[in-house]
Amino acid sequence: MSCDSTLPNSSDRLAILRHFVAQPLALAPMLDQLTGLATRLLGVPIAYVVLGDAERQTIVSSIGLSGPSAQLDARALANAIFRHSAGSGQPLLLDDKGAARLAPGLAVAAFAGTDLLTAHGSMIGALCVADNTARSWSPADQANLADLAATAAQTIELHCDMLEQAQAAEHARRSQADLELRLAEEVVQRKALAYALVEAQKRESLSTLASGIAHNFNNLLATILGNAEMALLELPPNSPVRTSIVPITTAAQRATALNRQMLMYAGRGNFLLQPLDVNALVADISDLLGVSVARHVTLITQLAPQLPPVVADAAQMRQALAHLIANAVEAIGDGDGEIVVTTDIRELSQAMLATIYHAPDLPAGSYVTLAVSDNGSGMDAATSARIFDPFFTTKFPGRGLGLAAVVGVVRGLRGAIGVQSAPGHGTTMRMVFPVISRE
Repeated sequence: MSCDSTLPNSSDRLAILRHFVAQPLALAPMLDQLTGLATRLLGVPIAYVVLGDAERQTIVSSIGLSGPSAQLDARALANAIFRHSAGSGQPLLLDDKGAARLAPGLAVAAFAGTDLLTAHGSMIGALCVADNTARSWSPADQANLADLAATAAQTIELHCDMLEQAQAAEHARRSQADLELRLAEEVVQRKALAYALVEAQKRESLSTLASGIAHNFNNLLATILGNAEMALLELPPNSPVRTSIVPITTAAQRATALNRQMLMYAGRGNFLLQPLDVNALVADISDLLGVSVARHVTLITQLAPQLPPVVADAAQMRQALAHLIANAVEAIGDGDGEIVVTTDIRELSQAMLATIYHAPDLPAGSYVTLAVSDNGSGMDAATSARIFDPFFTTKFPGRGLGLAAVVGVVRGLRGAIGVQSAPGHGTTMRMVFPVISRE
């Protein structure tokens, strides 16, 4: 509403005041319009709204007050309203002498003020007007002042309600966003756990199948190899039949080695478990591994100091490490490359273990890690998801169990293995083994 020189008549006064409350404006501009309306309705040069109580007052809107001293005197007059209202509940109406006594620096000849009450009757401030000429406050002036005070109180209370609603809406929005984020994380975690469960069931089924086949196959091999060796013992050294039996024993021994690999993949091989220092194991075989890799590949070891021991089979660990290094050499190919063998100790949570291959049932805690990293070609997600499957290879077929044998070693030692890889960014294979407890 714009303020002009035309004063509203009494019949329009309440409608105009209610119009102010309905405006979706900020608090300060609305109070400024109310104080301006007060000067026009009551014909005074000074009007202001003060918030607070008898102990502390703050002027939030004013017309006709200039300078800090005028603000102080205006608060002194408002303080008189708080004290007067608490006793009588009526507007405070002062003549020249009363106003001069309370606010000597303001030099007003007449002052009137009334309290601002909330819907529950609590006093939150006051609406004040003052005139620099002597006057008496008529019943109409008092009615206008009361109506303006009620409108100011409603405006302030409405503003506070809107702030509370905005804060509540923002809190609800943040709570909703947090809930959606937690639900999304839970969905991702559930998918990861479901995938890990399916993988575990698949591995368990394959290991059971491989173990059963290996045991039955071992019985057949024992019969073949035993009879072939008995035949060699009974035949004379120059017998021409020996040339036909020796290949049988050689093939049976190779089949026995393959059979041991199948048992290893099933995690049911023969393990000699004892406390093992992983750093010492890597240091013992680093020279041998350095000679076995291609000349264009550099082998680097980075061993964490004071690494706690793990329960493991040294021979099987050496074989698993050799498999990982051989796989890294093939990933590098014919170009120059670098393979880094790293040991470390980490605190792994259940959520972190859920993302590692064959670790859905491992408890959270301290784990020794043995990682082999290369700067080779890397793998995409589809390849990374299959590298631990039996007989899977990206090279020509028929190369044995490969990384599936490493998984068998890890399973037999109650550990886990994970892979991090991306095309063009190399690959890291990381085995984790639980630290030996104090018990």
